Amino acid sequence: MELLELDLPDYRGLRDFELNLTDGLHEPQHPVTVLIGRNGAGKSRVLHSLVEIFGNLWLGKHTDFAFRLRYELRGSVVTVSQPAGGRAASVTASDGSRELRVRKADWPRYLPDHLFGYQAIYASRWDSMFQQHVASDAETLRAEDNPAGFQLRPLVQSRVDQLPLILLALVPQWAEKFGPFAAETAGVQRIASAELVIQRPGWATQRHLRDRQWPPYWGLSGATAELFERIASIGRFGPVPDGAVPGRYTSFRISIAGQDVDAFCSLFESDLSMFAALERLQSLGMLTADVQLSTRGGAVLSPADLSAGEQQLLTVLGLLRLQRGGESLFLLDEPAAHFHPGWSQRWYESVREMLDDGQRSHFIAATHDPTLVVNVPREQIRIVRSASVGRTAAHTPETDPRGHGIGGLLTSELYGLETQLNQQTQQLIDRQYELLPLAEQDVDARAELERITSALEGFGFATARRDHTVALFLAELARRRRDLIEVAGSDTPPDPHEVAEMVRLLFNERFSRGL
Repeated sequence: MELLELDLPDYRGLRDFELNLTDGLHEPQHPVTVLIGRNGAGKSRVLHSLVEIFGNLWLGKHTDFAFRLRYELRGSVVTVSQPAGGRAASVTASDGSRELRVRKADWPRYLPDHLFGYQAIYASRWDSMFQQHVASDAETLRAEDNPAGFQLRPLVQSRVDQLPLILLALVPQWAEKFGPFAAETAGVQRIASAELVIQRPGWATQRHLRDRQWPPYWGLSGATAELFERIASIGRFGPVPDGAVPGRYTSFRISIAGQDVDAFCSLFESDLSMFAALERLQSLGMLTADVQLSTRGGAVLSPADLSAGEQQLLTVLGLLRLQRGGESLFLLDEPAAHFHPGWSQRWYESVREMLDDGQRSHFIAATHDPTLVVNVPREQIRIVRSASVGRTAAHTPETDPRGHGIGGLLTSELYGLETQLNQQTQQLIDRQYELLPLAEQDVDARAELERITSALEGFGFATARRDHTVALFLAELARRRRDLIEVAGSDTPPDPHEVAEMVRLLFNERFSRGL
C-alpha cells in the first residue's frame, strides 16, 4: 500500500487541497511520509479525511465530502473518487495495461488490508468512524458469521491498552526484530505470566440467557466458542468452563504461566489472528488482560508500568510487526508526543527497521517535533500551509533535514522561526544592532550599547570583541531583513534565497566602498 495522491476540494477548511507523494515513494527508503506545518494548518485533518474515506469504503457508504484518491496496492494503481453532492464513490484499478471499473461488491479486494490510526489525544473527530467499525465487529461476534476464523477488522484505532495483547501475540517471533527492539527500548525480556478475564457481553442479559436455557459461553458460537472449548480441554490454563457448563457464570479466567505462553499462542493460526481474537473481545468490553513482563535485572512489571513513550512506541511498532507481509496504512498524529528527544531522533530509523523485510505498508505521520524530522529525507516531507486566499497547499521542502541539525531546521523553511534563541536574548541582539551605527555619535546610545553588550557577554555572546566592520555589516543586514519581513506583511521569515541574495548585494555594496 502506497498512497500516491489525495485531492480534497472542500474538507473542514481544507480548500482545493492536493497532496502528491509520488516523488517520495519509489526511493531506497521505505514508504514513510511526514507532514509538518503550523498549528491549524490542517495536518491532522488530512489524516482524518483518510480515516473517513477508507472507513466508509469498507462499510460500503459514501462520505459527505468530495475527494479523489490514488494509491498502489498489490500491483495495481487504484483510483477512488466521489463528486460533491453525496453521490456514490467510484473505484477503478489499472495494472498498467488496462483500466477496470470495480463493482461495489468487489471493493474490499482493492482496499488496504488495514488502516491503523494513532492519535496522542484521546478525543478526536475520527473516533466516531473507528467506533462504527467496532460496532460492526460486535455484530460479527454475535452472529459468528465469519467462517475464516479470527480476522482483524480493517479499521483499527491504536491504543496503548492494546499493548499487553500485542506483546503476548508477538511471543512466537520474539527472537526476530521486535524482541531485540523491546529489550533495547524498554528492557523487556519475556512474558512472565498473563491472566485474561473474559466478561459476559453486555447484550447477554439475565433475561436473554434464561429465555435461551443458559447457553454455554453466553450464546457465543463459531470460532470464539471453539477457542474457549480448546482452552478448557487442554486443562493447563485454569478452570475455564467447557461447552457443557450452562452459561450462568458472569466471567471466567484464562491463566497463562510463563512456560505455557508458547502453548497458548499455538492455539491460533498466526500472531495476527491471536491479536484479532483477543482485541475484538477487548474492544467490546469482554476482556481485560493482566500481562506481567520480565525485564533486565529480574524485575517484573506490567505494560502500564512502562513510561508513556515506551507504551506508545511498542504499541505502534508492535502492530506494524503483527501485520508484516500485509499492505496497510498507518496514520499517526503527533507520534512523538511522549518521546525523549533521543527517541524522536531514532523514530524514523525504528520505523524503517520494522519495515525492513519487504513490507508494503505506508506510514504517514503529522508532527511538530523537529527531532523527529531531522533524519527524514526531504522527499518524504510535506509542509502543509495556507497558500492563496482560502486555499491550503502541501509542498516538498527544498531543504533536506539531514545534515542541518535540529537548530538549523528551526530557522529553515521547515519551521520558519526567526531565531534559535529565546525571545529576550534575541531582543537584546536586535537592539544592539540598532545601536551600533548610532553609538559613535550619541553618548546615550553608546551607554545603552555597553549595558546590552555586557548582558550578552553574561549569556556567553562575545560580541564586544567582534570586528567593528563586521558588526556594522551584521547590523545593516539585520535591519534590511526586518524591512523585508515588514514589506511582506507577515511574521514568517523571508525565503532563504531572498536572504542569500540580500547578503550578496549588501556585501557588494560594502566591498565597492571599501567596507
